[in-house]
Amino acid sequence: TVIPGVRVGPVFLDMTLRKMIEVFGEPVSGANSRMPGGRPALLYRYPDPGAADGGLLVLVREHDQTVYSIEVDRIESFLTREGVRFGSSEALVRASFGKPQSVGETTVTGQDGASVMRMYCYLNGLAVRLDASGNVEALTVFPGGALRKICKAQ
Repeated sequence: TVIPGVRVGPVFLDMTLRKMIEVFGEPVSGANSRMPGGRPALLYRYPDPGAADGGLLVLVREHDQTVYSIEVDRIESFLTREGVRFGSSEALVRASFGKPQSVGETTVTGQDGASVMRMYCYLNGLAVRLDASGNVEALTVFPGGALRKICKAQ
């Protein structure tokens, strides 16, 4: 279950890195990253056994080794209480959460030309990344109070 502003499955915001590893196991990879606002962080990836390109990305604050945000990328098995998951339509996202507090757009150039991806951010601590077709590509749980930082950084 994805609970905005709280958790994704067994991984909670503010959970210590040690506890996350005890509960979820060791990640398959880790990389240096940055928090929104520029502070050092570490990004850990857990693969989805059911989807080769899917994964859980956990951003951990370097200064206190606690979970800052959790992204569910291309995994159908994680969904919100409202039923929003990877592949859900923009209509279901809006019907479930209403008008987003922030909308970001990114132009992505690929083999088929340029397409626009959108990011919807909600005060409850949920960011929804939509692909060019308007379907959910990723869900990110973050502290609700960090909306301006998270959504500006996306």
